Amino acid sequence: MKLSAPILSLSISGLLLAHSTVGYELSSINQTVDDLGIEHVTYQQRYQGVPIFGGQVKWHHNQATGQRFVTGQTSTTIAATDVTTTPTLSADEATVIAQGLANVETTVRKQNFYLFNPRLLNKLQTDTYTLVWEIELYQSDPLFHEYYYIDAQTGALVYQIHGVQHAITRQIYDCSYFDGNCYIDSTDPVTGYTYGRSEGQPARGDNPYWYIVDSLTDTDNLYDNLGNVYNYYLTKFARNGANGNHGMGDGSNFAVADTTGLTYIDYYSLEADSCPNAFFDGVGSMHYCDGYVTNDISGHEYAHAVNYFSILDANGAPAGLSYTYEIGALNEANSDVFGEALEYYVTGANDWLIGAELSTGALRSMSDPTTYTYTNEDGDAIPYPDRYNSENLYCGEGDSGGVHLNSSVVNKAAYLMAMGGTFNGCTITALGRDKEEAIFYRAQTTYYTTTTDFNQAYTALLAACADLYSNTDCHEVQKALLAVELDQAGFCSGEAAVVPDCASVDATPTITSVTSDTANGYYKLGSVIDIDVTFSEAVSGDVTVTLETGQTDRSCSFTAAAETTGTCDYTVRAADTSSDLTVNSITGTITDSSGDAVTATTPTTNLAANHAIVIDTTKPLVPTKLKIYTSPHHNKRIKTINPSTFKKILKAQSLKPYFIWAKVADAKHYYVTFSNKPMTRAKLLNSKNKRTQNNLRGTVAIRNKKYYLYMLLQDRAGNRSKVKTLLTYKAE
Repeated sequence: MKLSAPILSLSISGLLLAHSTVGYELSSINQTVDDLGIEHVTYQQRYQGVPIFGGQVKWHHNQATGQRFVTGQTSTTIAATDVTTTPTLSADEATVIAQGLANVETTVRKQNFYLFNPRLLNKLQTDTYTLVWEIELYQSDPLFHEYYYIDAQTGALVYQIHGVQHAITRQIYDCSYFDGNCYIDSTDPVTGYTYGRSEGQPARGDNPYWYIVDSLTDTDNLYDNLGNVYNYYLTKFARNGANGNHGMGDGSNFAVADTTGLTYIDYYSLEADSCPNAFFDGVGSMHYCDGYVTNDISGHEYAHAVNYFSILDANGAPAGLSYTYEIGALNEANSDVFGEALEYYVTGANDWLIGAELSTGALRSMSDPTTYTYTNEDGDAIPYPDRYNSENLYCGEGDSGGVHLNSSVVNKAAYLMAMGGTFNGCTITALGRDKEEAIFYRAQTTYYTTTTDFNQAYTALLAACADLYSNTDCHEVQKALLAVELDQAGFCSGEAAVVPDCASVDATPTITSVTSDTANGYYKLGSVIDIDVTFSEAVSGDVTVTLETGQTDRSCSFTAAAETTGTCDYTVRAADTSSDLTVNSITGTITDSSGDAVTATTPTTNLAANHAIVIDTTKPLVPTKLKIYTSPHHNKRIKTINPSTFKKILKAQSLKPYFIWAKVADAKHYYVTFSNKPMTRAKLLNSKNKRTQNNLRGTVAIRNKKYYLYMLLQDRAGNRSKVKTLLTYKAE
């Protein structure tokens, strides 16, 4: 199964070592073991003690399978001379600047100190760092929620992120009363109608005011919807409220146990500039304009709250996916998924249309995004994109960088997971809604960080599937993600699109070839031969390569970590032999990213097909026959002897005997000398004694003195025989 996004196979010590560059550190901010027994540790990256905004990684360890991997992103591009970590502005001074930009009365919720790199939010941005104060400002009435990133040196605005994002103690505030205030459990003495509805109070019925157009019962509808969405998360995922603590408040502006602390219906003047719309305020309340209290929109806004409490910032506080560019688009898509999930949970059916019950019609389609359009800066109607490389993908600054406009890419993938279908050359078998929802829920609650983008979501969604379901199911998930091109760089990057290779997803990984960087030739005892194994796709696991090396086969091993090629070294040992080295088998627990195992143990192309490597550890033997003549012309044969058995002194009149011996197979060099002096191995190996021909002309300088014919053989592998005295010669 193909995996384009990298997954690191690291221990915690390896993870920390990988970020041990001078000045950097990773500090743990959260550690849990989930109900599947998988350990998760969240780390915040810091530079010289200052947290890097969005620099977070999550280390995951499945003790049952031994699998370890990392999600998230960090940065290592800071140079010590490029940025200072000492501010000249205080947090309070930065707050004054932020409040001036807001130009409304607000409450300061956070003052955080960061090194800020916009590329961690949008990979198309410049890779620069600024020391900033993050100032979070919030006001519930009128609603205002923004994050300002103020340069801690100059006071300039570096970046701005919207906090408003377009259980059960329900607090339904009704803001439709003509005075513009919001009321709960408050009865109008004139009409007798009770505005707002708290937990346990009776239904309020139709709102009596004439300007209520689209829905007279939004208060009761929202009360019911919040009960339904609370029960959905409780029964599906054992989640007790958006915050996991009965409600959706964070304990600062809104009570923890309340849902939603200040959830209210905006019918009239209070949010006139925001209507028609519905949104989560990014703190603890949801807002609905007239007629927007539908199942899917209620589920959508509540999902923003779940996201907010599921993903922590550098200080371990709730943060959610940053609401900007494709990170924000992933946030919106996630809410669309759970909006449709709630619709199905309540009604037993869903139409995959966001806001289909609105009087103005649906806003987006998950099944076919291109059937709906958005309006760009030029006033053109542009179909929503259904692929990451679609030319309809929005690359501008509006809509917070296209958080709604580009969410349709992930929406299409979610639809394909649940319902199946053929798209962009990929055919996906439906998993059903339950599995699709569970995968998205686990991805956001377990694997997403504050800056997870489309490419990282690709990895996270696959990891979530692998935790929950079979390889077969995860094949379909990956094909859905490939079909919408989440593994690619995307249209806005300017990189060329690649046709999705969904066919390889269903294929079992194979061993395609074995080769070597070692040169062709002969190799002896102690030689080290490089063995390279190539797989049809990235695999992980411990791999053992067994080679055919004679009576005892030898092996070498390596560990692959999401790699297509692995390497090990075979060291030649005593008695090894092979006329053309080949691999007998490749074994081990070797799986692709979906857990599909390599089943074939022999490669498609073996080592012998592309290399000629001879293993020879046998020492060559001296010749078994030696002929002696009086001259190189073979004028007169003095004697033919068997060097291995000849013991006597050979006596002859010739002062220049000519020796010819039988050629020895595989002999590359004959080290031979005819001398009346003792000969050591070192002296014999002198280059002047090296011959490639099987003959030698001897010279007797002194009669009646004993001369010896010494020989040592070296074969093509470099093996050498012992020094042999082939004969003793004496001329009288």
